[in-house]
Amino acid sequence: MSGRDTVRRGKTVNLTAARNLPGESGAGRKAMHMDAEHGPMAAARQTLHVISPLSWIADAFEKPFIDESAHRANILAETDIPGWRIVRHCALEPVEDIAGEDAVWIAPEILASLNAWRQQQSLVPLLLRAPSARWPERLSGKSAGRSMLIATAGLIRAWHAFPHSLGMQPWTQLGNGRADGFNAARRDLAALQLALSGAPANSRIVLSEHVPGIREEWNILVHRGTAAAASPYCLHAPPDSHTVVTVFDLSQDVLFTASPAHFHHRYRTIASRIAEQAAAETGTHDASMIIAFRNDEDAPIVLEIDPVWCATPYPYDATGMLAFMQAIADGRAGSSAHCSDSCGGSDPLFEPDPWMAAQYAKRYLHFRPASHRVT
Repeated sequence: MSGRDTVRRGKTVNLTAARNLPGESGAGRKAMHMDAEHGPMAAARQTLHVISPLSWIADAFEKPFIDESAHRANILAETDIPGWRIVRHCALEPVEDIAGEDAVWIAPEILASLNAWRQQQSLVPLLLRAPSARWPERLSGKSAGRSMLIATAGLIRAWHAFPHSLGMQPWTQLGNGRADGFNAARRDLAALQLALSGAPANSRIVLSEHVPGIREEWNILVHRGTAAAASPYCLHAPPDSHTVVTVFDLSQDVLFTASPAHFHHRYRTIASRIAEQAAAETGTHDASMIIAFRNDEDAPIVLEIDPVWCATPYPYDATGMLAFMQAIADGRAGSSAHCSDSCGGSDPLFEPDPWMAAQYAKRYLHFRPASHRVT
């Protein structure tokens, strides 16, 4: 899980910074309820809880861009997604009012905090499904386009050199979550060992050979093994640069217009095909994938395979946004209303890395359940 699954809106970002969830901000402790059809507090068929201090994430679910023809006419068409109620939580306190059938969008570190608190209160943890943490090992060499491996922090601290196939400065990141002070980044061995000095020996680190020449990236939503939505993600300007322009930085009507910075519309079909192949290779049912393009003579590659319940709400069309929300709902384990074996299987339960779990375990330590508070 790279951290690049939630990107900033409205500004050009450094690629290394874009790989990490932005810092928390915001105010207000009460959840805000909005029904997508009938306004505040109206009944809805399904509920999506968005647990994040970043208000734009819930905004994206409530009012997504859906009309591509309107985009081309320079009209930003917005609409509600029918049949869904969006419930906002600012994450300043633990969320308690999540029904068994509700869908949940939540950052991994907040999930770790919430479940630590729920365990402290003898409450059932929030169980979510995610692509296998072993996906880098299951991806074919053609789909990966680079050498990748998973190693424990304890093993890495004992290394005298990287495996030759990784190069001298591979990309390194936590395998199943995020740890404060350990962003996804390129590091030499000395820098990596220093960064991992406080990590538990059993924390799993994903190491990836650097791929030069990346110029364009696309996001593909895979739902039940099929590409269900697609969106441009970012342009590297110039190619191989760590400075990127994201889809949120450009006007929707010029995304595919010939200019120094524009996306290639034909990549949509190609990226979708690559994502479905990656899903088959890794046994993934629901995921948000990043597909990278280099020169036309170089095959596209899969950069990331991340859980849908913490993925960026990209500007999908209406069908794609509905699939995204349903995929998030399907990722909630233990609910009879959501897809499981009847839909052709399901992904394994998400297990937070022990480094992340330890760092965020005390976030809600002093909060008492609402039923125990004195009013």
